[in-house]
Amino acid sequence: MTNINNVMDLFKGLKRLMTFSVKDVNQNLSMGSFVSKNAQLHPDKIMIATQNKNITYGEFNQRANQYAHFLKSQGVKQGDTVALLIENEAEMLATLVGICKLGAIAGLININLKGSSLIHCIKTLKSTKVVFSGMCIDSINDIKDTLSDYQLMYIAPSTSEKNENLLDWITPVLKLVNAQEKNDLQQTLLIPFTAPAYYVFTSGTTGLPKAAVITHFKWYRASLGVSKLLMGLKPSDRTYVCLPMFHISAMFFGFGAATMTGSSFYLAKKFSVNGFWKEVRDSKSNIFLYIGELCRYLLNAPEQADDKHNPLVACVGNGLRPEIWHEFKERFGIKKVGEYYGSTEGNAVFMNVFNKDTTFGMGLGNIKVLKYNEDTAELVRDKQGFCIPVNKGETGLLVSEISDKTPFNGYTDKAATQSKILGGVMKKGDNYFNTGDLIRSVKAGFTFGISQYQFVDRLGDTFRWKGENVSTNEVADIINEIDGVMLSSVYGVQIPNTDGRAGMVSLVVEENTFCWNHFSKSIAEALPSYARPIFVRILQKLETTDTHKIKKTGLQNEGFNIDVVQDRIWIKAPHASEYIELNADTHRLIISGNSGF
Repeated sequence: MTNINNVMDLFKGLKRLMTFSVKDVNQNLSMGSFVSKNAQLHPDKIMIATQNKNITYGEFNQRANQYAHFLKSQGVKQGDTVALLIENEAEMLATLVGICKLGAIAGLININLKGSSLIHCIKTLKSTKVVFSGMCIDSINDIKDTLSDYQLMYIAPSTSEKNENLLDWITPVLKLVNAQEKNDLQQTLLIPFTAPAYYVFTSGTTGLPKAAVITHFKWYRASLGVSKLLMGLKPSDRTYVCLPMFHISAMFFGFGAATMTGSSFYLAKKFSVNGFWKEVRDSKSNIFLYIGELCRYLLNAPEQADDKHNPLVACVGNGLRPEIWHEFKERFGIKKVGEYYGSTEGNAVFMNVFNKDTTFGMGLGNIKVLKYNEDTAELVRDKQGFCIPVNKGETGLLVSEISDKTPFNGYTDKAATQSKILGGVMKKGDNYFNTGDLIRSVKAGFTFGISQYQFVDRLGDTFRWKGENVSTNEVADIINEIDGVMLSSVYGVQIPNTDGRAGMVSLVVEENTFCWNHFSKSIAEALPSYARPIFVRILQKLETTDTHKIKKTGLQNEGFNIDVVQDRIWIKAPHASEYIELNADTHRLIISGNSGF
């Protein structure tokens, strides 16, 4: 009887989530008001655990209030944007919430970005204020001359406060923050639920990173869905979070989920294979927030006798590949995998609420999987001009209807927003969000007749590597500026026993000018590690279409296969600083899946 009641409660919850609209709730709810409410309900309960200290809900709310009062004194007001480049510290979250308590918007920037990409992100936010931490000093120092009109505010991480006086241009602000009042601001109660809370940058499918709009409503809905429906979090649960807080997963399923349920989370500096299990055990975390690459790294580590002797009972995340799913669960004794699907900017959400293996579960909202011609890169339409859904089990393009219940907030760039909207999909006048992802339905056992789905591949000029989206156009633009490079084509290639696709670039070079040392140095200075090409192919020319677009499909299919490719190929091995020519022995090692990537 209990099982039936649980199932009925689940369906009621799913129905509420699928029919939930911004019109159905108090319009003055926001992230800041939720944090304040939790501080009142359980002020002494631990919210965030870190390596150095535990922070209660009451203490966190007071710290966020101090940042709000400080930023208000600096002229930040409702509707303004503040750029954040802060590593995984509780101060990052307190700063973010403090910004939101003013009705302002936090721009979460990848702390690994450098040079032109970093400048682009900061300027895209149209903010005059940048708050950054110790790890980002060098990156900001390199571009500070282009930020002469910006107020640069430095927050010293708890482990490196001595760095405050390293550079004369740095303005430390912690002492000023510490002197602020800790009380809630009345204006927090007046922030609309539909207002933007923060921006998250996504590579999208073309060009430089775009700032996706995350409203208070979207943060609430996603956090509520994963915490209550997917994971069933209780106040006693603790989630281990080692993903960067500038990513949507950590914001929704770490910070957001805890806020919705009054549970806690352990905030790690970063993921480390060597330190992972010690931190999990020491922190008494019973849930792990993952991306597929992290699971593979843990599996590739040498087996230990106590692998199963850990407090984890479940994990939640996305990208756990079917071929390692069962082995991961079995080796580490994990009973539940809460796989989900959802893009940063998108309105399509899938959840594995039935705990079925190798699937990201059911779609919430009006989703369609449509026939797509990969050769022409176009949707297949019928005689009336409408799209055609695929048959069960077939691969197709995922789209999701845009409505009050499933809004698409888009990007700060209106043209980029419009490019993701498909009209006339199933009938005249409808609008759907184009995810750019191919998926398929799978047989997963008894699921009350509700289809379950798997991810297949990503379309367009973006590939995923080391848990990050890489824009091929952005990387190519940077490479084309390197001395000796005449033309480049960037794409992703698959490496056995890894997730996603590794970067590869085909180059046409000026032989008398091109220098490998300069090329390697320029790549390291301009691109974060995950975006740097692992393979480089040198050829005489790049084939183009009649409209002068570079043909990538053939290059991508040939990849780094030296048995097929007649041109010379270079490779940068893990942790290497220079490219070396790919030979037969190294090629065999990579194909065997033991290359260490």
